[in-house]
Amino acid sequence: GHRQQVLWGIVNVMRTIHSAGLGWRGTSVGHFYPQEAANGNWNTWVIDCEGVHPRATQRTFDRDDRKLMKSFELAGADVDTLTMLADCLRQQQPAALSRAA
Repeated sequence: GHRQQVLWGIVNVMRTIHSAGLGWRGTSVGHFYPQEAANGNWNTWVIDCEGVHPRATQRTFDRDDRKLMKSFELAGADVDTLTMLADCLRQQQPAALSRAA
């Protein structure tokens, strides 16, 4: 459904940042703005990326994922949304790590 598409869009943004070897200190649900396109798909817009930084490690990626989950919790996301987000984060690991392995 729409919720899962939006969550995948958010995770795809995070993984694109991570795949470039970057981390994002400011990871927060408030920085993502999903917008439904005319074709029914969802675009994910991002603001306030000042906290993006180079030299990210697995520890950085893990921190970013934890911060994203925590921001959804603090925003009042329901259990189904949190579970779906956790599943999306687990299923899609940063490509930078796959290339390094």
